[in-house]
Amino acid sequence: MLIFYNTIFIRYIYILKDFCSTMGMIVNTDKTKVMIIKSKKDIYVNFIYDNSNLEEVSSYKYLRIDIHHKLKWNYIIEKRINGGWKAYTGLENNCKTTNLVMWDRKKFLFETLVTMVILCGCEVWGCSISRES
Repeated sequence: MLIFYNTIFIRYIYILKDFCSTMGMIVNTDKTKVMIIKSKKDIYVNFIYDNSNLEEVSSYKYLRIDIHHKLKWNYIIEKRINGGWKAYTGLENNCKTTNLVMWDRKKFLFETLVTMVILCGCEVWGCSISRES
């Protein structure tokens, strides 16, 4: 559940309860998380649905794109770069243990394994580039 203001949360909970009861659905409160879009370190009360506390998270993954509670795209870019470094380090370690020294094979493995990790979700990176740069 993605909510921009804490005061609207209770109304959304009632809407969710009505929808689920009408459709005969049950909300799995063990898997349900709440993310508040906020710019300050505001303190919120516990989020409760059917006498169960819902966990508040600072980010979540939707369609393979990580969304941060401050809506900063740099968070996504940094995660992709760190994932790329991990994939590259793993590739290098595997090449060393198998004594793989052929440049064309290493290049193929890099393009197949590391590049895909780095470029996953890159279509949103343009949102963080300023017009001045």
